[in-house]
Amino acid sequence: MKSIDYIYECFDPKDLKVQSTFERRSGVTSKDKFKRANYFHLAHFTSSILLKSILEKGLLPNSISGRKIEDNLSTDPNSVYLSAIYDSSYLKRTIKEFGGEGIIIMVEVEKHLLEADENLISFNSNSNSPLKDEELLYNSMSFMGACKYKGIIDPNKILGVYSREGKQLNVNK
Repeated sequence: MKSIDYIYECFDPKDLKVQSTFERRSGVTSKDKFKRANYFHLAHFTSSILLKSILEKGLLPNSISGRKIEDNLSTDPNSVYLSAIYDSSYLKRTIKEFGGEGIIIMVEVEKHLLEADENLISFNSNSNSPLKDEELLYNSMSFMGACKYKGIIDPNKILGVYSREGKQLNVNK
């Protein structure tokens, strides 16, 4: 019997219009849903300057795109960073580096291609209790709201593009 795909919609673009953090629906709030999920709906924060390239080539890791933000944050050059929550610091960071307007790219990605953010991994390496990969990913997504995707996220995985105010942008893929 074939298993049924389950999609966990972690990031809700409607939350971009909500001012109160407590009213937001985004995030990984259910461990049960996390464990059942084969796919996740997550967000990537970027600049409108990069949109044309993203729609043509997909979301590229820095090792392929040649782009790098110089801000002393640890980063994996072979991964694309994704978020389950709205964090304006990601938009500010990319606008400062590339200019343009802040935009949010919604994607659907396979769970088995996601990894925990290295900031959570380094935090966990200071503890005496090693966690399994799936537990690390859950903690990364539920506590930090972030994870990474190894490799290129194809343009066909893009669900939509949104302004920082939550308005869906009309883009031709």
